[in-house]
Amino acid sequence: MPQATGLESERKRSAAMALQPSEDASVGSTKRKSQELLLLRVVNLAGQQLLEATLEAPEQARVVKGRLQRETGLPRFRQKLLGPDGPLDDEALISAPADLQMIKLQYTQADHKTTAEMIAAARSSNTFRLEQLLSRPLDPNCIKTFPTTTPLQAATKANRTENMKLLLEARVNANTDEDHGLLLQAAQRQQEGTVELLIAARCHLETRNRNGTTALAAAARKSSTAIVRKLLNARADMEAPNANRRRPLALAAWGGHTTNVMMLLQARCNPLLAEPGNPDAMPTSTAKLLFQRALGNAGRRNMQEALADQQLWRRNQANKEAAKLTPTAQTDREHSSSAPTPAISIAHAVQ
Repeated sequence: MPQATGLESERKRSAAMALQPSEDASVGSTKRKSQELLLLRVVNLAGQQLLEATLEAPEQARVVKGRLQRETGLPRFRQKLLGPDGPLDDEALISAPADLQMIKLQYTQADHKTTAEMIAAARSSNTFRLEQLLSRPLDPNCIKTFPTTTPLQAATKANRTENMKLLLEARVNANTDEDHGLLLQAAQRQQEGTVELLIAARCHLETRNRNGTTALAAAARKSSTAIVRKLLNARADMEAPNANRRRPLALAAWGGHTTNVMMLLQARCNPLLAEPGNPDAMPTSTAKLLFQRALGNAGRRNMQEALADQQLWRRNQANKEAAKLTPTAQTDREHSSSAPTPAISIAHAVQ
């Protein structure tokens, strides 16, 4: 009798173990069903899935378009979402589960009138009007109605950063004005937020005006410390000379902008490129003024560190040149280099 009881208990345990996987499967199935109830799917007209996302709460169609833009790169202004009942406005709320279609729209080329409207909207503080025009959708890279004026230029000049964000979101070309670069103009006007947006939009860092001034040179001259830092972080050329062969460090030093001088030196800007021995040199008096002003403003220690780095660089360059010379030419070079030079020495410049 006890043996029969033991066998019966064993059968019950086996039956319980056999039921366990089905219970787990049931729990997993319930979980999948609950997840499916929160799913948003968007496909194109060919049925290709563009987006699958979980919606914990209803979202506006505008937000869903933003998700699609991040996934596909297509600006939200060129998207039309179709629900079960037809097209969805940007303000329409989308709740999961939802299966939507996305139609890819082509930009309409703006004529003279609509270009003028877009420029006026970009210049104003009314972002809603600009968004309306872009949602038609109008091409933000429209023809120029006025000389040197585009919607992005108008927004940049007026420092309308929200309008700039809309235009950049619409994939506007930030490099259409090569003669007077937008980044350079923003640096000259000391518009920090505008500069940051243009750098993020990959605006050309080295575009110059007629005087050969770059954005970094303009910022260094105007004591725009935050802008100088942003441009240096973006790897702007800190040795770019203007038409008068003056570099950003020289402009910052002459202007007495101590912080800019220190930042340029800490970024390893070469303070001796103005020395007469350099083929791209400025006049001797200018070089001496640069050293004296930079020393006075930035502090002797920072300048001496930069000069020490430059001495090491010169030795390395001399070694490279010596390696290229024949033994006879190298001997002649050593004799000629021992002669005194009329140029201002490093020690004399920093005294």
